Amino acid sequence: EEARRQGMPLVAHGTSVEAIVKRVTLGYTSLEHNVAPGRVYNDVLQMLALAGTRWDPTLITYDDFRSRMRDEPARFADRKFRAFIPWWDSYAPLLLGNGWYIGKGGWIDVLASVREAHQLGVKLLAGTDLPVGPSIHWELELLVEAGLSPLDVLRIATQQAAEALGADHDLGSLETGKLADVVLLDKNPLENIRNTQTIWRVIKGGWFFDPDTLRPPATSSTPAQR
Repeated sequence: EEARRQGMPLVAHGTSVEAIVKRVTLGYTSLEHNVAPGRVYNDVLQMLALAGTRWDPTLITYDDFRSRMRDEPARFADRKFRAFIPWWDSYAPLLLGNGWYIGKGGWIDVLASVREAHQLGVKLLAGTDLPVGPSIHWELELLVEAGLSPLDVLRIATQQAAEALGADHDLGSLETGKLADVVLLDKNPLENIRNTQTIWRVIKGGWFFDPDTLRPPATSSTPAQR
């Protein structure tokens, strides 16, 4: 009630149907995580859509890393991949042993829930839940895997993220007068969402950064330590 009086957004977990219903009814701004294993069914998703409550499903916290590492060993060994997750060697055991592992069946249900939510007009967000989720780029991939188009996913991570923070007058799109926060890519992410990782240059607050000349982070640190 005090947050409403102060005009402050409220965020809470949405890890069960009971939690989702209760917090939408109380007027929370957005919900984090997913009901897993299991589905978020149509009636609950319609409630989210009609209430305008945003949903950050943090797909990466439920991803089947075991299967991905088996199916794409070259990717996990690639230097460019390590650039996005420099603490991977110390981090992988946490991912592979985390308590959110839900198996293939549960993963299919999670993706189906997110796909239907998008179709019903639920306002989705892209988050990682660090330190469990290693990379926002990975989260964008998983949203596409759920059935969203790359363009919709990019809008979720930019325009809609800014709107959720009430910062869309300054951030979220390339417009005259907005803050100069821009990522310039070598390849088109509309063709393959993984191309968000082909970063050529970054402009942050008007400052120009070349990834090849930045000081590399200490590989021994973890997200929590950093």
